[in-house]
Amino acid sequence: MNWRIRLIFIVVFLCICQQAPPIDFFKEDVTMELFEGRVRVTGAYYFRNLTDIGKRVRFYYPFPVDSNHDFPDTIAIRYPFEIDSAGIYFWLSVGPSIVDSFVISYEQQVREPFFRYITTTTQEWKRPIKEARFTIVAPETLAINANYAFSEPKKVGDNLHYYIPIVNFLPDEDLLITW
Repeated sequence: MNWRIRLIFIVVFLCICQQAPPIDFFKEDVTMELFEGRVRVTGAYYFRNLTDIGKRVRFYYPFPVDSNHDFPDTIAIRYPFEIDSAGIYFWLSVGPSIVDSFVISYEQQVREPFFRYITTTTQEWKRPIKEARFTIVAPETLAINANYAFSEPKKVGDNLHYYIPIVNFLPDEDLLITW
């Protein structure tokens, strides 16, 4: 291939890569319930199709899987999914100019009183999520610490709820919770 064809290919490739993505993930609302030796996560994730053409989109949802976090033993989502070693893949059809959402719930065992919720994948998109809200739910007997600032806990039933609202969320590190 001569240098002119290569140059044209590179310019076209760079133009395509710099275009706005067709799907914009703009909001998440995640609740993490802490128990003795396990965590239940329920998240609602909101996105929009920025084009006037319907899209079929493959999503990847990662889980923390390491020496402290087992792969989830329960995963609930209303779409068929494929499992890999540290997450799931699933497909969604998104109509033109549509705002949509999906909900995922999972439970996993933890060996130590520590949980990591993965947020740093947002860095790959090179743009912030407009609104993120995290809620940590724990019994009053647990002393909760996190690397993200949370509000004064509110008592709801037998548990305390710790709220972490963030706008223009582009995290440098995952949400880390100890108790």
